[in-house]
Amino acid sequence: MLNLLDNFRETGDTYEGFKEAIKEISDATGNVRFYPTDFEILSAGVGERAGKEFLLCLNKEILEDFYRTLKLGSGYSVAITENNKELMEEMKSTTNLMVYVPFGSGAGDKFFVSDFAIPTLAQRASIMGTQTLTSNSIIRNMHFAEALCSKDAEKEGINFVYRKEGDQKKIFAAMGGSYSLIPQTILCDLIDLIDKESTLGELKVKRWAITHDLTGVQIDFPDAKVELKTSKGIEKDLTPGIALLNSDIGTSSIIIMSTYRKGKSIIIGNELAFKHTKMLNIAKMKEEIDNTILADIRKLPETLIDLIGKPLMDYSKVDVKSEGGKYTNRMFVEGVIDELLDSELKGSITGKKLNSLKECLHNEIVSDTCYTAFDIADIFLAIPERILGVDRYVKEKVAKACGRVPYSVLKAIDKVAKASEEKVVLV
Repeated sequence: MLNLLDNFRETGDTYEGFKEAIKEISDATGNVRFYPTDFEILSAGVGERAGKEFLLCLNKEILEDFYRTLKLGSGYSVAITENNKELMEEMKSTTNLMVYVPFGSGAGDKFFVSDFAIPTLAQRASIMGTQTLTSNSIIRNMHFAEALCSKDAEKEGINFVYRKEGDQKKIFAAMGGSYSLIPQTILCDLIDLIDKESTLGELKVKRWAITHDLTGVQIDFPDAKVELKTSKGIEKDLTPGIALLNSDIGTSSIIIMSTYRKGKSIIIGNELAFKHTKMLNIAKMKEEIDNTILADIRKLPETLIDLIGKPLMDYSKVDVKSEGGKYTNRMFVEGVIDELLDSELKGSITGKKLNSLKECLHNEIVSDTCYTAFDIADIFLAIPERILGVDRYVKEKVAKACGRVPYSVLKAIDKVAKASEEKVVLV
């Protein structure tokens, strides 16, 4: 169930649950345009007494007076209630910020300000720096209040994206004057259209997650599952799917990616991104998804099928049961793995993690096994689930890199073979 705390997170594994959750957050989301004279910045820090939290008002007149007297004058009080108690505690430990509307149609409204809003608020104020984004002090808030009275803000206004729960409101983004709020239910519109016109069989929502800054849903096409076999006769299932991501607070555009599920690993293929504009058209978006994502979604499984049975080297000349043959085989397999790590994954993860991964893959080589090109691809398709302790952006980069490997395996094998220049020990 939706709440306004920054750590809100809801997950599930059914489409019905996803539709309900995304409708709830979309219904709770609003967009209001303010100009600098329409609102005032409030900064916490005065303290609490008699069941009220007192905040300093940092409007233009008060700031001008401060520069003359070095004193901050009047403030506002906010009654602490059961409805806002947790939000108040969170605000005092994060942004120390509220926005107050002194007059107009929203006169008397007070908005909490989320930590998620700070980067876009800094953009609107044309200020930057780590200290600005993390200090959460009254000095930083004074800087915000002064800078938000810029000429650009006076001309275009600021579109505050907020969510409402009961009588409480909280700002999650401060977007530019041309920003258009696109309801997150657009993801459901796309999913319904994809399902209706699918040539891949019935779709199944595998999992979804909604937070205040990002919504994501993973769809599988189980009817399009492909069964693959390694050289050891182990069956490996590859299930095509689509991942959809969206954010209404500037974290992400609408992103559609082709995905492939192998065990616990998710491999990423092609990707499309749509900016949030009034010009978005569901039918045209679906057409682009058809041409860019769905048209090529069988390409990876077909490539993997082509790799099955293609030996890494001429094993008729190498006895992998002998010590010399084992050594030759291991060196060649290591060479191909290293070539693919350097050509595809380098840059996706740090050098330390890359070296650690390389060591693990080397240790798992079975020297007396006749490897195929598919076996090598299969090794890399399992990597995403092994990368731990990194953020989602790194995981996504690794998943994309591993998705490129099957198309590069044969090239890597040829390169290693040429580099060895007939140095293979014939046993």
